[in-house]
Amino acid sequence: MIEFFNEIFKVPENSIINRKIPKKLFYENAELNKNEQKVIQEKIDFTYSLYKINQTKTKILKYENREYKYIEILIIYSKLKTDEKCDKIINILHKSFKNPVFLIIEYNEKFIFSLGHKRINQVDITKRVTEKIINTEWIQLNSKSDFKHVKLIKNLAFEKQNQKNLYELYSDYYNLMVNFNALNLKPDLNITDKQSAYKNEGILLEVKEKENEIEYLKKAIKRNKGLNFNEKFEINVKIKELEKSINNLKEKL
Repeated sequence: MIEFFNEIFKVPENSIINRKIPKKLFYENAELNKNEQKVIQEKIDFTYSLYKINQTKTKILKYENREYKYIEILIIYSKLKTDEKCDKIINILHKSFKNPVFLIIEYNEKFIFSLGHKRINQVDITKRVTEKIINTEWIQLNSKSDFKHVKLIKNLAFEKQNQKNLYELYSDYYNLMVNFNALNLKPDLNITDKQSAYKNEGILLEVKEKENEIEYLKKAIKRNKGLNFNEKFEINVKIKELEKSINNLKEKL
């Protein structure tokens, strides 16, 4: 498996670890409660630390200020026993590592990439707080036909990321995932235009909120059998307005 990831990420050889992480280490992690430890035990098959990227190994400068301390970045691969509670598993894995993590989740030969910046806990500076986590859809890494997946895979190489410092490197990967997710709204989006990722992320969140509202309204119509014609009409008008708003947001990408 490491050879497969080497082909995609092209991380410098001296950053390769490829070491299995015993589940015991997760259980000993004081940050995880009993329920979270149980999820690790029941839902994860195994976990590997694939790469450790730091200043010593890559000459990319570490990054430190009052809010962030990026000494190294880990690329972690975890194979699941089931795709149930996948978001919860991902959150637990991010929580398990003090350093920022590029997570690769596999189930049934499909993959999710997950990233989330980590800032210093201002109450206890020895701890970290994971900020907003971004997850991709399930990806077929060996796909030759899905244009979105091919686009992403072609741009994962280490050399294509910003190497000013470790924070910028991690941000570049994060922004790449934002733009990849935006391809669902605009298939011809340039995912390498990472300067637009902040704007795109805001649009994705707005679209998701409006899609959730549309889903809620459609269920309301089905659920309330006693609605009269005018009430149904008003709800459908609201749905149409939300759909128009979504289309307007897509145009901003």
